[in-house]
Amino acid sequence: MQKLTIPTDSMEIMEEDIVEIEKALRCGDVTIFGSQLLNNFEDKFSRFLGNLNNISMPNCTSALFIALQLLELKEGDEVIVQNLTHASAILPILHLKNINIKICDFSSKSYDLDINALLNLITSNTKAIIVSYLQGYPINIQEIEKICNEKGIKLIEDTAQGLGVKIANQKAGTFGDYGCFSFGANKLLKLGEGGSLTYKKDEEKDKINQFRHVGEVWKTSKNSTVSNNSSYENILHNGFDYIEHGFNFRFTPINFALGLRSISTMDEIIDTRQKKLELYKSILKDTVGLDLISERIDETAPLSAWYVLDSELFNLNKVIIKAIEYGIPVGRFKYPLISETEGFKEYIVNSSEKFENASHIRNNSLFLPLYENISLDNVKEIAECIKNILENYNEICIDESLLKSDISYFNGFFLK
Repeated sequence: MQKLTIPTDSMEIMEEDIVEIEKALRCGDVTIFGSQLLNNFEDKFSRFLGNLNNISMPNCTSALFIALQLLELKEGDEVIVQNLTHASAILPILHLKNINIKICDFSSKSYDLDINALLNLITSNTKAIIVSYLQGYPINIQEIEKICNEKGIKLIEDTAQGLGVKIANQKAGTFGDYGCFSFGANKLLKLGEGGSLTYKKDEEKDKINQFRHVGEVWKTSKNSTVSNNSSYENILHNGFDYIEHGFNFRFTPINFALGLRSISTMDEIIDTRQKKLELYKSILKDTVGLDLISERIDETAPLSAWYVLDSELFNLNKVIIKAIEYGIPVGRFKYPLISETEGFKEYIVNSSEKFENASHIRNNSLFLPLYENISLDNVKEIAECIKNILENYNEICIDESLLKSDISYFNGFFLK
C-alpha cells in the first residue's frame, strides 16, 4: 500500500473569533472581575448543557480541585476513582490530607465501571465517586448516579474529554453534583486553555468564587468579591476580608472569546465525528480481534475512534509501527494505570488488587483520528489500511528492536 497523506489536527480561528477578541481587548475585558465576555460564554454553555449553573475555570483540574473542596472531606474519608484516567483526576485528591483513595475496575471489554466491584468498595466512609469519560465515550453513569443517590455519596464527573457525550438524552457533566470540563487545544471545544465547573445548588456559587479568588469577601456581607462583580470603587467603600481557604484560580477571559462562536457549532461537530466513527465501524466490523470500546455511537462525542485489540492475536506496538509507516496518525494510552502510578500508590487503599480489565484496555487500546481536518474519504483510507494491516498481520516485517524501545506516538490526541 502507498503511504497515505492525512491532514494534521489544528485549532481553527475564524475572523469572527478575532473580532470578539479585539472587542474584549478594547473594552479592557481581561480579568474575571465583572467580565461580560465570561457572562456571555457561561450563558451559552449553560444552554448547551440544558440550563445548568456553571462557572468558568482556568482548566478542568482546578474545577475538580474546587469540587472536592466543596465536599469538606475529613481525615479517613474515602473517594473512589476509575483505575484508567488522567492524573489530573487524582492530583486534586492528594491535596486533601489523609483522604483515602479506592480504585474501581471496569466491566469486561468495556469502559463501563464494574458495578459489583464498585458496590464492594463502598463503606460508610465513602464520600465521593469521581468518574471520567475518556476520549468522549459514554459510561454507565445512570447506574452510578443511582447508587450515589441511594447511599448519600457525592458524584463528581470528570468531563475533560467528555463534552457533548449524551446518555438517555442527558449531557455528561449534568448527572452528578458537579461536572468538570476542559477546553484545552486538544479537546472538542478548543479554546487553547480553559475549563468550567457545573453545580446544582444556587447557594454554592459564592463559595466557588471564594475558592476561585483567594477567599476574598466583602467585609460587610461576607460575599465573594468576584460574585458581585467587584471594582476598586467597591473596595474603597466596602473594604474586604479573607475567610476560609482560597486559591488563585483567576485567568484572562480572552481564550473564552473563541468559545462564543464555537459553542454554537458543537452539535454539528459531534454529528460529523459520529458519522466518521460510524464509517470506521462499518469498514472494520468484520475484522477479527478488533472491538470498538462502545457500540453506543449515538451517545458519543468522540475525540478518536477507540478500538481494543485482542492481545492474543496482535502486538499493539507492532500494529502502531506499521500504521505509522503508512502515514496514519494512530495513538495509544501513554499514561499508566492509577494503581501502577508510583506517586499515587501510597494513597490508594486497594492498590494491591488485580485490575485485569483496566489493564487489558490500557495496554491494547488503539486510537484512530476523527478530528475536523480529516474527511470521510480520509477515514475510509485509514480504516481500509488498518484492516489490511490486521488481516495480514503475520506477514508484517519490522525491525524487532523497535518493539523493545520506548516508542514515540500520539496518546489519542492528534493536535500538532
